[in-house]
Amino acid sequence: MSFSDDSELTDLSSGDDDDVPLAVNSTRGSRQKAVINPVLRAPRTVSYSVESLYRKLYDNTLDLDPEYQRDVVWPDTKQTQLIDSLIHNYYIPPLIFAVSISSEGEEKRICIDGKQRLSSIQRFMDGHVYSVNGGKFWYTAGAGKTTRTLLPSQLKSRFSNKQITCVEYDDLTYDQEREIFRRVQLGVALTPAERLQAINGSYPILIREIKDRLSSPSGLEGYLPWGNSRGRDFMCLAQVVYLIDLGQSKTEPSTTKIEAWLSNKRDVTPKLQRNVDSTIDVLCELAQDPALSKPFKAPKVSPVEFVMIAYMIFLYRDQLSMRQLSDAVDQIRKSVRNDFQEIRFNSKVYKNMLAFV
Repeated sequence: MSFSDDSELTDLSSGDDDDVPLAVNSTRGSRQKAVINPVLRAPRTVSYSVESLYRKLYDNTLDLDPEYQRDVVWPDTKQTQLIDSLIHNYYIPPLIFAVSISSEGEEKRICIDGKQRLSSIQRFMDGHVYSVNGGKFWYTAGAGKTTRTLLPSQLKSRFSNKQITCVEYDDLTYDQEREIFRRVQLGVALTPAERLQAINGSYPILIREIKDRLSSPSGLEGYLPWGNSRGRDFMCLAQVVYLIDLGQSKTEPSTTKIEAWLSNKRDVTPKLQRNVDSTIDVLCELAQDPALSKPFKAPKVSPVEFVMIAYMIFLYRDQLSMRQLSDAVDQIRKSVRNDFQEIRFNSKVYKNMLAFV
């Protein structure tokens, strides 16, 4: 390479008792106790009206967006079906909340499971989706909407007073929230990237910190649009850190390998932290500087390009000037787009870009 100079709940609850033996197995010369350790505090089952939940969303006492949550992925048709199920008294699975008390004594809830259902209710009551009940019926007229048929006031009142079952846990740690989310989602078709976001450990924490930084005005926001749907941003950054950590092994950062790597219980070393920080520093500087950012412009940077550009910056950040690194970004993008029509993260494209680097 040459350069110019310039992203299902099992019952774990049994109260606050000590470890409880579940069974005693006799074998020749040994007896074993099976225990559950640790246990969560038993949750409580409560019900709230639709109106009450809606109000909690708007007074910021119910959070739908903890980091491990997926995006809103239900299409309007599925959201409409949920509303009709509520109106016609069909079963709706319970919502799951983590409850805590703020320093001001205010009760706060975090939605561990039920974001899609609550988002559907919110969108219906805000006038973004309708109910099909022998026609299209809206909860509200909506700004500038004059031809809508509104839900009759009796049905509207009945809907807002519908009771929704909720399961609430008190005083969960953040890791316990994630573990409940992970278990609940075992039966849900999450994307691979969304599954990765639910993993606990020092490596996932590092990646979330980078994601927060890059999503801010001092990062890439407003400078470089990149994959952030359904956990794509977390996946990209996990691949970047994986390559910085293990890149010399030439191991492809597949979802399986990333999941195993994220799940290890090792602490992030100071060396890895420094390498990641300095790489992100340079990436942000390149993307923010008008004189150096041209190679990041159209066409939009694909996820695999983002990962390999960041890895290239890690490898050469101490050897090349900022102008040379900018030229290198231009060269690697032109090279892969000359060799492939579709720039997707697969073995062929990855190996091609790795060879260039």
